[in-house]
Amino acid sequence: MSAAVAECFSVLKPGGLLFLRDYGLYDMTMLRFEADQKVGFREYKRSDGTRSCFFSLDIARDLFIGAGFIEVELEYCCVKSVNRRKQKTMHWVWVHGKSHCKSDVNGLVNGLQVSTFSSVARPFLAQPVSSRLVFGHN
Repeated sequence: MSAAVAECFSVLKPGGLLFLRDYGLYDMTMLRFEADQKVGFREYKRSDGTRSCFFSLDIARDLFIGAGFIEVELEYCCVKSVNRRKQKTMHWVWVHGKSHCKSDVNGLVNGLQVSTFSSVARPFLAQPVSSRLVFGHN
């Protein structure tokens, strides 16, 4: 997994943003897995052979900072969803993060001079993330 994050760092321009939204520890999906599906501390194998990994803030932070990113935001996003018809309440937990690619004092990333965001990207990045629902944070 660290190789994938390092690859993201190598292709982003200086100041480029990386957004993360993935399963958080103790998400409802994690709690529904059977004990025999567990293949690691926070990793489970689905019936189709794919794997699900569940992140804590510390694990996500170490992964991205270790690749050279600078943390901008990192928090749990917790959503309570109610199915009225089935009278079932579901609790979803995601790790939501935003990191940016730093450059050295000369503006180089991995020894390469790269331009920053285009004028097209700037207005997009300034827009609020309306789908983000964070409960339990002041």
